[in-house]
Amino acid sequence: MKINDQIRKNNLKMKGYAEEDYYFDKVGILVLTAKYHEKRGYCCKKLCKHCPWQHKYEVV
Repeated sequence: MKINDQIRKNNLKMKGYAEEDYYFDKVGILVLTAKYHEKRGYCCKKLCKHCPWQHKYEVV
Protein backbone atom coordinates (compact mmCIF):
# COMPACT_ATOMS: atom_id res chain seq x y z
CA MET A 1 0.00 0.00 0.00
CA LYS A 2 1.32 3.43 -0.94
CA ILE A 3 1.86 6.01 1.80
CA ASN A 4 -0.79 8.32 0.27
CA ASP A 5 -3.33 5.48 0.34
CA GLN A 6 -2.66 4.88 4.02
CA ILE A 7 -3.08 8.60 4.77
CA ARG A 8 -6.39 8.65 2.90
CA LYS A 9 -7.61 5.56 4.79
CA ASN A 10 -6.59 7.08 8.13
CA ASN A 11 -8.44 10.32 7.29
CA LEU A 12 -11.58 8.38 6.39
CA LYS A 13 -11.35 6.36 9.58
CA MET A 14 -11.07 9.56 11.64
CA LYS A 15 -14.22 10.85 9.90
CA GLY A 16 -16.11 7.72 11.00
CA TYR A 17 -16.00 5.61 7.85
CA ALA A 18 -15.53 1.85 8.32
CA GLU A 19 -13.49 -0.08 5.76
CA GLU A 20 -16.71 -1.76 4.54
CA ASP A 21 -18.13 1.70 3.70
CA TYR A 22 -15.88 2.51 0.76
CA TYR A 23 -13.23 1.45 -1.70
CA PHE A 24 -10.99 3.22 -4.20
CA ASP A 25 -11.52 2.50 -7.88
CA LYS A 26 -8.72 1.95 -10.44
CA VAL A 27 -7.92 5.65 -10.72
CA GLY A 28 -8.10 6.31 -6.99
CA ILE A 29 -11.59 7.80 -6.70
CA LEU A 30 -13.45 7.11 -3.45
CA VAL A 31 -16.56 4.97 -4.04
CA LEU A 32 -19.13 4.54 -1.25
CA THR A 33 -20.61 1.05 -0.88
CA ALA A 34 -24.24 0.01 -0.48
CA LYS A 35 -23.47 -0.77 3.19
CA TYR A 36 -22.51 2.89 3.71
CA HIS A 37 -25.71 4.10 2.05
CA GLU A 38 -27.82 1.72 4.12
CA LYS A 39 -26.17 3.00 7.32
CA ARG A 40 -26.87 6.59 6.24
CA GLY A 41 -30.52 5.64 5.83
CA TYR A 42 -31.65 7.71 2.86
CA CYS A 43 -30.97 8.39 -0.81
CA CYS A 44 -29.08 11.61 -1.59
CA LYS A 45 -30.29 11.47 -5.22
CA LYS A 46 -26.77 11.98 -6.59
CA LEU A 47 -26.81 8.81 -8.72
CA CYS A 48 -24.38 6.92 -6.48
CA LYS A 49 -23.03 3.75 -8.07
CA HIS A 50 -24.11 1.49 -5.18
CA CYS A 51 -27.39 3.16 -4.12
CA PRO A 52 -29.52 0.44 -2.51
CA TRP A 53 -32.71 2.38 -3.25
CA GLN A 54 -32.25 2.32 -7.04
CA HIS A 55 -34.17 5.57 -7.48
CA LYS A 56 -34.95 6.47 -11.04
CA TYR A 57 -35.44 10.15 -11.68
CA GLU A 58 -34.77 12.64 -14.41
CA VAL A 59 -31.51 14.56 -14.16
CA VAL A 60 -31.91 18.14 -15.31
